Amino acid sequence: AALVELKRSGVDDAIGLSNFSPRQIEPLLELAAPSVLQVELHLLLQRPELRAFCEAHDIVLQSYGHHRPELGQHGLLSQVTKALTLDGKPLPTGLLSMRWALESGVALIPRSRKLAYVADNLRIFDFALPAEARGILAKADANVSLYGLHEIFVHDRVA
Repeated sequence: AALVELKRSGVDDAIGLSNFSPRQIEPLLELAAPSVLQVELHLLLQRPELRAFCEAHDIVLQSYGHHRPELGQHGLLSQVTKALTLDGKPLPTGLLSMRWALESGVALIPRSRKLAYVADNLRIFDFALPAEARGILAKADANVSLYGLHEIFVHDRVA
């Protein structure tokens, strides 16, 4: 309520949420629609229903979780990264996931804990995904949280 009042008074320009589900956002839409929603979203958790919900309500969806090691251990994603090279080397899985999200209209929160992540993040605009790769990557969606603490948000689907 306080954030809504600050937005209405012009003190704040936007309301941002983190790890909310559509069910949790819907009551807020009547008061003041959030501008951005930050959630775990990557190739193993593609969240098409949430993406459609946010698009329908003009909410920018911002994703995290692209550099999780589990992505690189997934068989299908491993095959795709070997087939898509950058400078003659297999494409890092985190970079593949971030590029997929970007091309899906999702904003990114790139991880920067390791220098390798920062170097990968800078390469995001050095390539585009071939159309056939996008179709293959859609099959990787397992609707699985890689953080474990967010299961309630993963399974809270739009009716």
